[in-house]
Amino acid sequence: ADIDNFKNINDNYGHVIGDEVILLVARLLKNNFRIEDYVFRYGGEEFAMLFQAETEGDAHVALNRLRLNVAQYPFPQIGQLTISIGFLELVSIDTVSSIVNQADLALYYSKNTGRNRVTSYSELEVNNEPKIDNSIELF
Repeated sequence: ADIDNFKNINDNYGHVIGDEVILLVARLLKNNFRIEDYVFRYGGEEFAMLFQAETEGDAHVALNRLRLNVAQYPFPQIGQLTISIGFLELVSIDTVSSIVNQADLALYYSKNTGRNRVTSYSELEVNNEPKIDNSIELF
């Protein structure tokens, strides 16, 4: 998840207010998940969440509820703000860099298509490309 237009907040209100916004968003994220879920600050105004959901659709619903809660929260001094979210379902063991890259691609899609959105990696066209089988059959 990434705070939309965060640079504008720092530029218009200063870094002290920007830091307060990050803390308040972190609190909203943490309050929207269960005690057994994980919420991390990942970079300046980015956050990573790791949580269990029955299906990808359930995860999408939970993340969209989070997005709406942030959009409706009255942030002191700045009013409203939004977040964009990209996510993926972990179905197999992969490297951390690969997982983060896939989530980032979904996040960038949310950012580049209007912000204030939730996008699953499985929705992206890059994921629908035909798989090339490079295996060699031995007879």
